[in-house]
Amino acid sequence: MESITRTIIVTGSNKGIGFGIVEILCRRDNIPNIIMACRSKERAEASKAKLEEAYPKAKGKLTIILLEVGVEKSMLGFVNEVKEKFGEVDCLVNNAGIAINVDENNEELSRKTA
Repeated sequence: MESITRTIIVTGSNKGIGFGIVEILCRRDNIPNIIMACRSKERAEASKAKLEEAYPKAKGKLTIILLEVGVEKSMLGFVNEVKEKFGEVDCLVNNAGIAINVDENNEELSRKTA
């Protein structure tokens, strides 16, 4: 039976829960293509290196694509790059968050994050 390689996006994957999710995926026998969607290129590269050192089978399976959640230009660029490199995605783990100043009444931001 032929194995199918899945593609999974994990936002906020350079630390915390997102990093933990990617780490668990790297432990699998059949590691999926994992798109590490992160804001910081430097932190993402450090996290990717750490994962590839701990899980050598993950080499070639982890791809960093920068994403600033809540910034339309960043989101559109991210979608275009994912389409170009992978075609389609099987799973999205939408772990990233944005900080909101709750003291401000910003109707537009509220709509974007609802």
